[in-house]
Amino acid sequence: MHWIYLALAILFEVAGTTALKAAEGFTRPIPVVFVVLGYLAAFFFLGMSLKSLPVGIAYAIWAALGMVLIALMPVALIALKIPSAGLTLLLVGLAALASGILVHLVTLPTELDASFRRALPILTQGGYLKREDRGAARKILTAAAFTYVAASMMGLVNFWWWLRILRP
Repeated sequence: MHWIYLALAILFEVAGTTALKAAEGFTRPIPVVFVVLGYLAAFFFLGMSLKSLPVGIAYAIWAALGMVLIALMPVALIALKIPSAGLTLLLVGLAALASGILVHLVTLPTELDASFRRALPILTQGGYLKREDRGAARKILTAAAFTYVAASMMGLVNFWWWLRILRP
């Protein structure tokens, strides 16, 4: 999970830095909001990644990949012919959608495992359930696991929907 946090930190840092140009010395309020939110999110996710990664490694990767992506941003802007503020908004929006999908897909196996291999044995072996209630508990845990599956699928559908709208 710490690598996902680091990737999100990099993406938000690139989005915030890209919005700096559109902010025109902090005189345009909307790009300024993207700058501030981009950097806040970048440092938040960098901090989250530092719970598991050494500072030196995380910072080196964050700085290097951020620099490469920022250096490539003018090429993307020219290739797409989108104003930098529009591209920043697009990147932030897609990154937000993609991060939700990524988190759901990465944690989905853990959620399924938590329902069936961990929760059910704890409930049965700990004496929390009567024998006649085990079937109902299994159904409830299955429903809980499938709500997470449904949320993951909805995230994918939402992302696909936006990609279709934004497609030229």
